[in-house]
Amino acid sequence: MNPLVSVVITNYNYAQFLPESIESALSQRYHPLEVLVIDDGSTDHSRQILEQYAATGKVRVIYQENQGQALAFQRGVAEAKGEYLVFLDADDILLPDAVAECMTVADPQVSRIQFFLRCVDSDRRPLGWSVPEQMPKQRNVRPLLLQRGGYPAPPTSGNVWSRRFLEQVFPLRHSFGKLCADAYLAWLAPFFGDVVSVPRVLGEYRIHLANKFAQADSLTNPAKLKNTVMDDFQRTEAIEKVLHDHGIAFDGEAVLRRNAEHMRRRFLLAQLAPEEYRSIAPDRPMPRVWNYVATVLRSPELSPSSRLLWAFAGLATALAPPGALKQAVANRIWNPQYRFRWAQALLQLVRNRQIA
Repeated sequence: MNPLVSVVITNYNYAQFLPESIESALSQRYHPLEVLVIDDGSTDHSRQILEQYAATGKVRVIYQENQGQALAFQRGVAEAKGEYLVFLDADDILLPDAVAECMTVADPQVSRIQFFLRCVDSDRRPLGWSVPEQMPKQRNVRPLLLQRGGYPAPPTSGNVWSRRFLEQVFPLRHSFGKLCADAYLAWLAPFFGDVVSVPRVLGEYRIHLANKFAQADSLTNPAKLKNTVMDDFQRTEAIEKVLHDHGIAFDGEAVLRRNAEHMRRRFLLAQLAPEEYRSIAPDRPMPRVWNYVATVLRSPELSPSSRLLWAFAGLATALAPPGALKQAVANRIWNPQYRFRWAQALLQLVRNRQIA
C-alpha cells in the first residue's frame, strides 16, 4: 500500500494565486494524499477563499497568527498525517504527476526528494528557465555541502520531505528569523539521510514582485542586502546548534563562506555599503574580491556558464569607482529594471542552456 503524502500549502497574503495552488495539489495523480493549508495570518481575502475549499471537505485549513515560514512549516508537520510532506508555497504550482514521480524513488534512507521547477511569471507564462540550474547525481550530497558550501537544490515547492527527517529538526529549538526555512531544511537534510534528485520539471515557480528574492533591487539595495546577510548568519548558527544537539560536528561559518549565494550578497554589500559591511563582517578588500570569485568558480550549484557570468559581473562591480557611480554600475548589472543590454543578453544566453 502506498504511504500517505501530505501537501502542506503555506499562505500569507497570496489570495490571487491561492486557488491555482490548491487545485494543483488536489489534481495530483497519487493516492493516498491529503491537502492542508496553513494560513500565516493573511490580511487579504485569503480566508474567504479558504473557507470555500474547507467547506468541500477536500482541504483542511489551519489559521495562525503571522509567525513566518519556519513556524508555518512546523505547524504543518504537527498537523499533517503523511509519512512524506510537500511544502507548497501558495504562489507555486505542482504538476499532476509530481508526487507520483517522487514516490517512485522514496525509501527509508531518503530525507529529501527534489525536482526541477519551471520559472513562470504572475500569469504562469514560462520565462524560459528552471531552478535549480542542475541536479546532483549522487544521493550523498553531504561532501558537496561541507566542501563547497551547498549543493544544487530547488526552493520550497520543489521538494518532498520524509517525516522521519522532519521530526528530527522540528519543533524548532533555535531561532533564525521568519524566512528561508527551505534553506534550513536543505542544509540539514544530508545529515539525516539521502537526497534523491528526480531530473524532471514537476512544478512551477512563480517569479513576481511580491517574492522577496525576486524583487528588482534585492541585490542592489544595501539595507536589503544587510538584512539577508544577517539572516544567513542567524540561520547557519541555528543549523550548527541543531546538529550539535544530535552529536554532529559542523563549522557553519566555514560552510557559509563557501556558499556562492551568500558570498554574492556579502560581496555586493561590501561594494555598495563598505561601512555597513564592516560592522558585521570585517575583512580586507582584496581577499574579499578573491574569495567571491573563487567561491563562485567552485560552486556546485551553478552551471559552468553561470559561474563565469557571476565572476565577470562581480569583477565589473569591483572595478567601478566607489560611491554613486559604483551603485549605478551595480544597478546596471544586477538589477533587472536597469540592466545593461549586454548583461541581459548574457543572462538570457545562460538561462537558455538550462533545462526548459
